Amino acid sequence: MSNRTMPLAIGIIIAGVIILLGKLGFFQTVGALFWPLIPLAAGAAFHLLHWNRVLPSGVLIPGGILVVLSLLFLFCSWFGWGWMKVLWPVIPFGVAVGLYEFSSAERIPALRAVSFGIGGGALLLLVIMLVAQVNVYVLALLLIVGGVVLAARRPRIR
Repeated sequence: MSNRTMPLAIGIIIAGVIILLGKLGFFQTVGALFWPLIPLAAGAAFHLLHWNRVLPSGVLIPGGILVVLSLLFLFCSWFGWGWMKVLWPVIPFGVAVGLYEFSSAERIPALRAVSFGIGGGALLLLVIMLVAQVNVYVLALLLIVGGVVLAARRPRIR
């Protein structure tokens, strides 16, 4: 084989591998598992463009929402969408993150207080949902940890 046909041969091999992977469902599986990386990249781009002073601070609101929600969607796409019935309070928490970033950039204390209120409420709902979902396991874990702490902190008698 001459040096002129080598790039053509490599290109044909690459095309064959791509077609084979496509027919085996590789790209569909990768797309189904990693699609949340696209909004994550968009949210990160909003943050980077704001920090480089290309875009105004208003982009921090959708940037914060995109980052938090894409992490939620990434978790659910990896571990099952049934988790969404428990993790739904992360959605208002994403709004709180975006509002907090914007209020910090613009130095608006009232909006920062609103973001803390939304975020605190969302975290409280998340804890309630997690405890309601796995209450027996949480109770058992708390009892085990409490017993270990009591056993480790026994009084020393001289």
